[in-house]
Amino acid sequence: MDAFLANLRGAFATYRMEDARLLQEVRLLLAGRRNLLLADPRTDGLATARALSEMTDAVLSSWFGAARAGRGLALLALGGYGRGEMSPWSDVDLMVLYPDRAESRARDLAGSLVAFLWDLGFSVGHSARSVEECRAAMEKDLPSATALLEARLLGGSRVLFRRLDEVVTRPWLLDRVDDFVTKKIEEVRARHRFYGGSPRITIPNVKESAGGIRDLHVAGWIALALSGRKDFRVFREAGLLTEAGTKEILAAYGEVQRLRHLLHALAGRKQDVLDFEARVEAAARLGFREEGGFTSSEHLMRSYYRAALRLYRFLVRVIRFREGCPVGSEARAIAPGLRSAAGELYPVSDDSLADPRDALAAVALAAEQGLAISPDLVAALTRAAGRIDDRVRCDRVMARRFLDLLGAPRAVPALRALEESEFLGAYLPEFGRVSCLAREDPLHQYTVDEHTLRAIAGFEGLAERDPALAEEVARVERPDLVKLSLLLHDVGKAGGRGHVARGTAMVPEATGRLGLPEPDARFVRFLVEQHLLLSGLSDRRTPREAAEAAAAAVGDRNRLRSLYLHTLADVEAAGQGSLSGWREAQLRRLYEDARALLTAAPRRAWAEEVLETVGPDRAGEARAHMAAMGGRYALEVDPSRVALHLDLVRRLADRPAALTALGADAFGEVWIVARDGPGLFARIAATLSIHDLDIEAAAVYTREDGIAVDGFFVTREGAAPPTDDGFWKDVAETLVRAVSGELDLEAGIARCRRRFRPAPPSGPAMPIPDARLMDGISDRYVVVEVTGPDRPALLHDFAATIAARGYSIHHAIVATRGGAAMDTFYVSRSDGSRPEGGELGAVLADLRRAAGGGAA
Repeated sequence: MDAFLANLRGAFATYRMEDARLLQEVRLLLAGRRNLLLADPRTDGLATARALSEMTDAVLSSWFGAARAGRGLALLALGGYGRGEMSPWSDVDLMVLYPDRAESRARDLAGSLVAFLWDLGFSVGHSARSVEECRAAMEKDLPSATALLEARLLGGSRVLFRRLDEVVTRPWLLDRVDDFVTKKIEEVRARHRFYGGSPRITIPNVKESAGGIRDLHVAGWIALALSGRKDFRVFREAGLLTEAGTKEILAAYGEVQRLRHLLHALAGRKQDVLDFEARVEAAARLGFREEGGFTSSEHLMRSYYRAALRLYRFLVRVIRFREGCPVGSEARAIAPGLRSAAGELYPVSDDSLADPRDALAAVALAAEQGLAISPDLVAALTRAAGRIDDRVRCDRVMARRFLDLLGAPRAVPALRALEESEFLGAYLPEFGRVSCLAREDPLHQYTVDEHTLRAIAGFEGLAERDPALAEEVARVERPDLVKLSLLLHDVGKAGGRGHVARGTAMVPEATGRLGLPEPDARFVRFLVEQHLLLSGLSDRRTPREAAEAAAAAVGDRNRLRSLYLHTLADVEAAGQGSLSGWREAQLRRLYEDARALLTAAPRRAWAEEVLETVGPDRAGEARAHMAAMGGRYALEVDPSRVALHLDLVRRLADRPAALTALGADAFGEVWIVARDGPGLFARIAATLSIHDLDIEAAAVYTREDGIAVDGFFVTREGAAPPTDDGFWKDVAETLVRAVSGELDLEAGIARCRRRFRPAPPSGPAMPIPDARLMDGISDRYVVVEVTGPDRPALLHDFAATIAARGYSIHHAIVATRGGAAMDTFYVSRSDGSRPEGGELGAVLADLRRAAGGGAA
């Protein structure tokens, strides 16, 4: 640093401010200094952040000292730069503080400084304010107030800076301590929700996600508000942190900072998202290697998640402390070796829970009495985890306590404490293998362990969703075994692809150690082995085929019930919005249809139900319609819909297409009747997309006389579409024009796509665009599955691609998971015959291009 400062001062002493040689020399000095600081990416991130800040300080103080117009003004660093922590491409937030009657000079100076910094490649935020204008800015909005609270003097008038502190920032905070802290906590919760609600998301933002750099900033702001000091001594004095704990927090913060610096350096710009591409190069630069069955990037992510979890859990504890659960409140004995205080459970001493059985019993007690698990108890669990061996894993008393814990109505907080302390992974090593494991998976937003714990929490909360689910949950005989199967259902992911078979093979050893009787062990194995069955069937089979396959695979209504609830919990835990209202309704229908097939009572003939619904006056019309529609129609369409279809067919007498829509809580059901022809399905799909309707599923039926009866289940922005007649009248008018060829569909689709803005990469990885044949599903049709990133009018593109090659779609199943589209089409030749698989090569190639966004 000394050489850098000397050379920098020499440059400013040698050249005038207007001299281009000054700019060039400073640029070279900065590049050399930055390269030196970033040469070893394994350097502590906090030390590097401070060194980068000091480098920027040196440039600004030199410039300000050489500026002739700076007399009587003060140059301040704000925000993160004010804290003295920067990454290579962080914003430089500056303010020129000026006294009365110096506004014009201050603004001119700020403009010159910003131009200079832009030419050097900095991203600059700047302002020029008087002391009174600073007061007004703090009154106006919280971000401005927070930035000013961290103001730091870079050069100029100390008197003016001291006046800002004494008459504005310090009094502002003293007057608003409670309000400031409350709003900061609200901001934290909103930010965490926006970024996935957990530190363990598959693509984290290392600054803003839960457990990111921002979390420690919030803890610092709370400390500042409570004590007036910009350090964590207030938390040590309150008993939240020990000296060792402070070092651990700072080490975790430095590790996340280090990763952020590396992301900036690799991208050559500000980049805080740790996506799959970046983590591969970052892992190599940081020296991680493939070993133990895990890739180098998976080892990197495990290191990151553990650091992020420390920051996140510390902030949660700070918030808990602030919101009325003081650590130092009066304690009372609650069990041998245990005491409770302020709603938390503590061990009496460091060695009071040395036996893993006693430690597990303490956690079970906390779950039973609704007590939070204190950091001291987590520390005791960590010590006890080191004493877990095969003897403990096979101990029957331990197993009984563990299963009792799983059977508790709210076991997840206790399981999280066991997981955080590495007790759970030591006791159940199958689960330990997936701790902090992030797989490149388009369906999952969270690491495997976080997904698993969320799935168990989801199962525990199913009874609160609606009375029908509450009734199903009440009939589950062994909820502890369902939760055990959820705990084990993804353990096979530690070995890569084929996780179901690998995980299923692990189950007997785990259930054997727990001493489960053979029927219980078989039940757990069944749930793990079949945990993808219902979701896979609903994504790829027609409703009737799915129900028959589910009933055949499960064979028992009690097992089917547990598998259904297991599936709901698993799907919901994949990520925000994974269990949409439509998706839940789809799974419920599959469950009810499969359960009906497993019920001994025979179902009344479909045709009889149809004739009873339409009434005797339309019986002849209904019989002719049913005969013309074919057998699949009878298997898949509810009898109540046939009268509706008859009405639509009548309306074709004076128009090329007719539409009707039925409302539901979470989706809309739309039936469309039109004269069949090449590309009809694509034109209908385009019509719905133009009106911002998302197609969740589609069924296509064609009468012998060429009348197509197509059903669509649709949503709008993830919810039920509008129910007003005016909206659907507009859709119907667009449909008529589209079917008759009067509407420029491509222009409408282009407008639809222009409204679409893809989200930044902060969720699951998108699948590689692909199209493939699915064997063994249908004897009458070839079944094609297409995957790729979702976008507006994608179903239209697929349908148009298939039609352009002269093939017809007889059924479509549309599945969108976390922004990934997985659509399945039942395809025939134009004459209705089944194509040979080999003849669809060109169609598959075209579909792959369409899935990737290219033209067919």
